[in-house]
Amino acid sequence: TKMDIASERNKRDLATTAVKASIEACNAAATKAMREADVIVCTSIGAADARLLAACGMAIDGDELVSEQLNGKMKSTRTIPRNPNISVLAPDGLPPLSMPFVITDEACQSVEPGSLIPIFSTNGCKSLVMLGDPCQLPPTVISDDSGVGSSPLSISLMSRLASTLPAPVIVTAQNDKTPRENMYLNLKLTKQAASLVQYKGGSSESKVSYKKQYAGSLLLSVQYRMHPSIAAFSSAVFYDSMLSTPMFLTKERILPDEFDDILPLDNSPVSVRFINISGKNNEKRGE
Repeated sequence: TKMDIASERNKRDLATTAVKASIEACNAAATKAMREADVIVCTSIGAADARLLAACGMAIDGDELVSEQLNGKMKSTRTIPRNPNISVLAPDGLPPLSMPFVITDEACQSVEPGSLIPIFSTNGCKSLVMLGDPCQLPPTVISDDSGVGSSPLSISLMSRLASTLPAPVIVTAQNDKTPRENMYLNLKLTKQAASLVQYKGGSSESKVSYKKQYAGSLLLSVQYRMHPSIAAFSSAVFYDSMLSTPMFLTKERILPDEFDDILPLDNSPVSVRFINISGKNNEKRGE
């Protein structure tokens, strides 16, 4: 009957109103929490969260602006923004949050569209800092079956910018007199390993130097993680021997005697061994 239909419609309308009120309350609470924060941490995809967008004045539903104007709820002193997707106030009734600074960690492992989300989603980024290493793992592209990263998505935004932007103005610690360990970089074994890697890579052309290939990036050239004999290999192969290690780490990272007993290396202090582990394994594909 018409009465039943009207009753069901009223129930739907009440439910819709309750859901909208709940969403508005959640957005207001989230905005208040974010307004009190100095730093907001999220994933790249999480930067498009509806609560964050609402706090930054990005209207998820453009019909809300139209409704406000038709119902005359907008005060005459409020101006209509040029971008119809940007609201005037945040959910808590205060001016929208501003996100002028965006810092992306592990940027070279993120596909370019993913890196663009935090830059453009809040409509307020003025300064961007991308941290990552173009010589380490590239973005994971499941649809790329080539095995060599031929997909356009295999190039991260940071790698693209590092290859095209001009060299940054580098302020070096000129007064830093910390001794650097260079012995391992100059070892014959290290140079042979670098030549072997380049040969195995099948590169017939002359290798483009790291400094030229990624001129637009700033290399943190001093590492404190590894023994200098381990870092020397990566430095020689990937960073054109620009990666250095403070000399005091030689004593802090002593090679275990058991290592040389199991995998001896005649007359060399190098701490790196390459072990061929090819053969049968328990990996099963297609399951």
